[in-house]
Amino acid sequence: MQANRSSASGKDTSWGFGFNLPSGCSAVPMDGYGFSINVCQWQGTIHDLMAMLWIAATLCGVIWMVYDTLAKGG
Repeated sequence: MQANRSSASGKDTSWGFGFNLPSGCSAVPMDGYGFSINVCQWQGTIHDLMAMLWIAATLCGVIWMVYDTLAKGG
């Protein structure tokens, strides 16, 4: 598989996605209350849920575009 694909007209037809979730984590201190909020233990689960959310949003968008096109009669 080529890393850089282009069409016959010279347009870039490669598929790329550059979004990355943050990988670092630290507790959020609640000054004045004497405790901190630590969500680091759930970071992997949050990443998985966000990935599923992106997939669901993409599928809903594609389904809506197909429905909208068919409903208007092409």
